[in-house]
Amino acid sequence: MTTAIIYSDEWRQFDYGPEHPLRMERLGLTWRLMEAYGLTALPRAKVWAPERAELEEIARFHSREYIEILRAVSAGDWVPNAAGYGLGPGDNPIFPGLWEAAQLGAGGSLLAARLVADGEATRAFHFAGGLHHAMPGRASGFCYVNDAVSSRSTTIPTCSPCPPTSAATGSSPAPASWWRWARARASGTRSTCRSSR
Repeated sequence: MTTAIIYSDEWRQFDYGPEHPLRMERLGLTWRLMEAYGLTALPRAKVWAPERAELEEIARFHSREYIEILRAVSAGDWVPNAAGYGLGPGDNPIFPGLWEAAQLGAGGSLLAARLVADGEATRAFHFAGGLHHAMPGRASGFCYVNDAVSSRSTTIPTCSPCPPTSAATGSSPAPASWWRWARARASGTRSTCRSSR
């Protein structure tokens, strides 16, 4: 059994603001605690540094219009209707580099999913991931990009009877179908997949 630990020092450069409850320094504190307990140096564990997710990977779930809004506000451009996309004071503040932070978080989840799907790791731990509240065209609940859906839609092949995730409608495979695929994958049975690896 091998464990992939996903971590990047880059997360330290992002900040939701002094009044926001999601403090990015928690990631560095978590990492140092893991190091102190020897968890990052376990014999069957390997630390992997993620790269930022590509726009195309994020666009598998999120609308192009929303992505362009994220990129604009992240660069400091004034977007008069940003609140219509869930951006502004409150849960999802606008801050410099929010697009890059979202890309990095999604990239970590994509890396974790790929390592497990490709058999390079039995499990993966990405403690900056799981920002699953973002919707196809709107930020929500501290989340700008839904890394959970992006990583699933990138690594799980289109299977019968699983339809692909649609960025246009926000629909995704039925949970029962997805779990059927996951159980088959775990047992080594891939006969239901048209694009098995």
